[in-house]
Amino acid sequence: MAWCFRYRVKTATRFAVPENGYGVLSLPKFPEITVTDGQAGTSSSDQAAEQREDDRPAPPSRWKIFKCCGFDTEDDARRAGELLGDVLAAAGASEQWGIHVGHNRSTLQFSTEINAAVLAATGVEPRGEIHGLDIYRAGTVGYFRSNMVLSTSPRPLATLEAGVAVWCEPTRVFSERHRTCAALLNDSFFVPHTEAQFILRVSAVEALCDPADVGEEYRRVVDELETHLANVTTDGDVLAALGSQLKWLKKQSVRQAYLRKFGSRLSESDAKAFDGLYQKRSAYVHDGKGRGDLAAANNEALDLAVALYKADVAAHQELAGTAGATLGS
Repeated sequence: MAWCFRYRVKTATRFAVPENGYGVLSLPKFPEITVTDGQAGTSSSDQAAEQREDDRPAPPSRWKIFKCCGFDTEDDARRAGELLGDVLAAAGASEQWGIHVGHNRSTLQFSTEINAAVLAATGVEPRGEIHGLDIYRAGTVGYFRSNMVLSTSPRPLATLEAGVAVWCEPTRVFSERHRTCAALLNDSFFVPHTEAQFILRVSAVEALCDPADVGEEYRRVVDELETHLANVTTDGDVLAALGSQLKWLKKQSVRQAYLRKFGSRLSESDAKAFDGLYQKRSAYVHDGKGRGDLAAANNEALDLAVALYKADVAAHQELAGTAGATLGS
């Protein structure tokens, strides 16, 4: 019996599945992936909630379920599912759609007695709905779903397919920094307040940067300050404290890290622009300045974060020099 993966995600942008209830994604490196809305409930009250007051059909759900079967082993299915999560997050961040891939946790747990009773009566194992990835053998699992209906204009499923396919061909190599950056960018589309969005988007850039990557010139200047400090006559505790601070500065600097990252991946003008945004972020977080006046900065932070994310993934891929084999073959 083949192994399958099932990935349930939440999208800030709506994508419409065909009228027959499911769509199909054809992505490089993957077998056929089916897509369905994740809004269907299990009771008449759930179904009623999915209708508008004027009886027109509800808009497409923000929840989408991706299913893919045909894997020989559980590990094969899991690797493919994890890769889909990476490329969905990458597409959601880069296309500014907002795709929350979740944390692979169930929203509902059943007792041993209920599991045994349902399995005996139906032949399938009952599982609570999961926001994220789940692995199972084909035909052995039944899911209890929740529904969520919000309103926006939907986009064709083909738009989602095209956006995700970019990140599959060739298969990208994502680092943990890339995953964190993409998650923060996607999270920012679910936050209603401009200031919170702004902080998340600036933080997404920080996630890409290694604070220990400060550059040789920066280290040289700190070395000179350490040499000068050694010749200063003052209280020993003061010298020790200042010496400790200089050693820390030589190892870590968020500002130097993001300036170097922008300089190497994009341009010095982009580095200067983000530097200004980071100062606004610090002024807001530490002094409360800028509340209600960060709309333009918020949009600029998004554009710079997305551009840097794309450039860094591309550079990482070039260094890795790898292309994955077709999954599930």
